[in-house]
Amino acid sequence: MCAPSILAISGDTGAMPVLNGSSPRESEPFAATYTYTVSEPLKPMVLAINLVPSLAQKNGQHALALDLQWNAPRQWNAEPLEIERILSLTLDVPAAWGEIERVSSEAITSNLGNGFQRIAWSQLELDREHHNWQRNCRSFTLHFRNTIDCSQTITAHAEVQFQGALSGIAGVDLFSPLGTRTKSALGKPVTVVTTDFTICLAHLRYQDTRVVPDLKLEADNARPKVASYPGIAPNHLTVGALTEALSGRNIYFKRIIENPPSTGEHARHHHRYWDIGGRVYTSIYPIDFHLVLSGEEGYRSRAPHPCDTTHISLAVQGAFANPAMEASITKLWDELHTTIDLLLNKQGDAPPEASAPAHSAASVAHDHADADTLALDEWLPAPMIDAEHFRTRLHDLHDAIGRGELSLEDVQDELQDIAAELDQAFDDDEMLQNEVGGSS
Repeated sequence: MCAPSILAISGDTGAMPVLNGSSPRESEPFAATYTYTVSEPLKPMVLAINLVPSLAQKNGQHALALDLQWNAPRQWNAEPLEIERILSLTLDVPAAWGEIERVSSEAITSNLGNGFQRIAWSQLELDREHHNWQRNCRSFTLHFRNTIDCSQTITAHAEVQFQGALSGIAGVDLFSPLGTRTKSALGKPVTVVTTDFTICLAHLRYQDTRVVPDLKLEADNARPKVASYPGIAPNHLTVGALTEALSGRNIYFKRIIENPPSTGEHARHHHRYWDIGGRVYTSIYPIDFHLVLSGEEGYRSRAPHPCDTTHISLAVQGAFANPAMEASITKLWDELHTTIDLLLNKQGDAPPEASAPAHSAASVAHDHADADTLALDEWLPAPMIDAEHFRTRLHDLHDAIGRGELSLEDVQDELQDIAAELDQAFDDDEMLQNEVGGSS
């Protein structure tokens, strides 16, 4: 598109031979001479309108986005013309893409019968308050039922109207044969740019984010969002075992954060929460994972061993541009989940005595008593009073009262529970002493 060359022709009627008397014949030839300078060839103008396609993200390659961009045409050093409206935009796409489920702005769709379908917009006004106005752009989005095949080609036809004319003409005056100016209004000049497009989609790159598990996907229904492991304490030992097991996979741990433990319904129950984040690289592409370890750690009334429960929530997230990259994201979740599941189930199957602290009299006697005492300890039950256990409960109760987490009624219930356990322990201990030879 080039600016036109214009040569203004002017003169005086007195120079004509038939009018100045230099020739009596009306058909005398009249030659007018003008001088002009040939300038350098004008550079072609940039294309006034462009149509740029892209694949919209988070739509499973079902959505096509089109940006109609305009570059205001201008003549030499004159002001560029301002766009007025989009007169029409017609898009022909393959019918194999399926029916159009959603489309931005009002459009008319029709089946051309030759394997293509047509989408047409007309008389589109432009909102100068819209953020795309600053980008000299108008966006269109089409969502198809089937997947978009990027190996195919689409065509488009656009007509855009600009205010003013490239020639700089602001209007036209008409004169009658007698030389008087008429008063008829001829309207304002406009410039209409018409362009046909043939668009190849082969170089478009679709990129999306995959989060595993995604409950909206049927394939992720078998992947649990939270897994529970009874008998496993959510403490630093469990976290250490997990990180050690996962570190063999060339995993980069970005953070391991423990939130301050909080007291549950009873002062001896602690709720724990660990936040673990990391990253795995597949070639140069990062895949992030987020592991949340939470649960309850503590003792229940008259329970000989801790009543612990650990809950594991695992999420993996990464960007992908092809099916192979998406498969690597789901594969990482499956591998991490399998490693965690095997480790915690193995710990849960171990007998409680293997990991529980030795508080029995037999374990103490083996360290400090002679053979006769050891023989006696083999049938003696453990002492019924566990001083460390009650000291811990009272300490936790004191902390809970200081933090204001327990009401007065809860404090009274807890103290009564401790007193009842102490009474029972003393009664059982006195009975035991009487059985083995009296009180000391």
